[in-house]
Amino acid sequence: MDALATIIGLGLASFMLFFFSSQLEEKHGLLKLLSLFFVLALVILIPKTLIDNQTICSAEVNTTTVVGNTTTYTYTDYCVTDANATDTTFYTAVLWFYRLFMAYVFIYLGWESLQALMNSYKKRGRK
Repeated sequence: MDALATIIGLGLASFMLFFFSSQLEEKHGLLKLLSLFFVLALVILIPKTLIDNQTICSAEVNTTTVVGNTTTYTYTDYCVTDANATDTTFYTAVLWFYRLFMAYVFIYLGWESLQALMNSYKKRGRK
């Protein structure tokens, strides 16, 4: 993956998560904290992209020619680009956020359903 595309994707995902967390109601404080934690984790990945996106070049002797007292070398440059693992880390972080978000949603819905059920039982007991 191109480093610039990864940086843009990380920036957009961070902005969207930050916007999402700022729009939540106060009763969802845990989800706000979780979102802000993942914003921080994604922002930390931006410099990692620049560090991982490196090309290492080395010159190796290709041929050697000896004429009298003079030795001539010809070199070949070999360049290797390191595999950028930031996109995999980004994907993993987003998956973990999704898992924790869905767990929060199910726990919240279960809690709200339980509260509604308890309130309906209390109202029936009063009649």
